[in-house]
Amino acid sequence: MSPSTAPASISAPQPKLLPAIMPATAPAASGDATLAAWTQSLDLRALLAEFGSNVWIVSAAQLAANLAAWTRIVGGAARVAYPVKADPSPAVLELLAAHGASAECAAPAELALARRAGFPSNRLVYNSPVAELRTAAAVLAGGGTVVTDSREFLQELDARGAEPCADGRTHPELDIRYRTDESWSELTSHAKKTGKFGVPSHEVADAAAALRAISLAGLHAHVGTQMDHAAPFIDLAHHLAALADEIAARTGSLPRILDLGGGLGIPFTPADRFPSIEALEAALRPELDARFEHWFEPGHALVGNAVALLGAVVATKCVRGKRWASADVGTDQLAKITLLDWRHQVRGPDGRALPMEGNASLGGP
Repeated sequence: MSPSTAPASISAPQPKLLPAIMPATAPAASGDATLAAWTQSLDLRALLAEFGSNVWIVSAAQLAANLAAWTRIVGGAARVAYPVKADPSPAVLELLAAHGASAECAAPAELALARRAGFPSNRLVYNSPVAELRTAAAVLAGGGTVVTDSREFLQELDARGAEPCADGRTHPELDIRYRTDESWSELTSHAKKTGKFGVPSHEVADAAAALRAISLAGLHAHVGTQMDHAAPFIDLAHHLAALADEIAARTGSLPRILDLGGGLGIPFTPADRFPSIEALEAALRPELDARFEHWFEPGHALVGNAVALLGAVVATKCVRGKRWASADVGTDQLAKITLLDWRHQVRGPDGRALPMEGNASLGGP
């Protein structure tokens, strides 16, 4: 599919999709995730000549394979809610919508993008710490899901009283840690007591019992970003199941959805170690309580290895004995490299990975 065949309702520029490229080989269930191999089959010089530089390339095959792997964990593509903010490209959204995924949106603009890409109303999830009551009511009226980030907003929905249920985001307050601490770990771990998101776990049952017009359909939590082992997801599944039982004991109604959020990390360089989706499935599936629907909201682990950025070196120079290659891509396209010091693998025009060490460096605007 190319921009010229996109639905007429989408007018924003879109990446060229390459549906026939080679998907990555699925790793063994017990192994770590591997870097995607599909970019090695591309003729980068030909793409540069046809489309110019600063082009995002999406592997439809890799994206579909990732979604299929997540679907095997939760039992249905609609239970995989892609966070639009991870990559709001219409090309990515259209592919996920066509394959039956849901879209997790943090703002009205993201809801609009998701609708234009083809997500039906009942596959929209509205989840924002600054949610708008009118927007939340519209999502609920369309059969979608609203995740409430605070007791105050839950009370506002209850006072409105027109819709039957909503999901509540809880702050689990679990001792969730990364296997290997990185410089950015403190910024991306969301389950600590100092975290700002959600309702503290010890307050959730009280909040549910205070509702009069609506009830909680589910519980939502998020362990962090780039999580590097499966144990936090297992602990969270147990925690939310116990919390749901506590709510049922207080209210007589058992929340049926346990949303484990996202956060599974992916490798950006050969040195990175993260569980594959299949390894997470092998560890997590035996621990899931069959009474509940389990949902996930993967970002990096759904789309990260299915997208590549094509740029070009436009100048070279030497500065104090060090050789610099200046590219026409930089922080404006890859903000997290600068903000969180995340390194990415870079491949040359022959498809081979460039070395991560040496007396030459790549820079950009």
